[in-house]
Amino acid sequence: MRRWYRGIAAGELADRGRWEIPLGRTRDRGGRHRASIGGTDAKDAITDFVVLARSADASLVELEPVTGRMHQLRAHLAHAAAPLFGDRLYGGPSQWTTADGRVTAIDRIALHAQRVELPTFAGEAPFPQELTDLWSQLAATPAPK
Repeated sequence: MRRWYRGIAAGELADRGRWEIPLGRTRDRGGRHRASIGGTDAKDAITDFVVLARSADASLVELEPVTGRMHQLRAHLAHAAAPLFGDRLYGGPSQWTTADGRVTAIDRIALHAQRVELPTFAGEAPFPQELTDLWSQLAATPAPK
């Protein structure tokens, strides 16, 4: 099985790359499970990524998890100093200021399951309008198809 995700990360990333960063599990102060870098129970976690577009404050990124660890994409992006917009658990911004000075909030994590391929099936889901609008506000350009 192969999966591709599209996300809007708060930060700058290389044009493309691979993160091979083992992930374990921990709990935050509120008791919620989260992925942690390293640790005694860490398992291999591999994510390939390609930046599709950039703005001054964000990167529109396509992510392909090679392994499937809990919160793998979110943890790898946060470790790369580019957490997803709306991802409070991993340090992503929940609001931003537009060019005209308006403060805008996002109520979800800016991550979308774009495509899945199985041996007998392949499916694709369009980028949600909410995230397309977010990217347009951040970059003042439409999201690539």
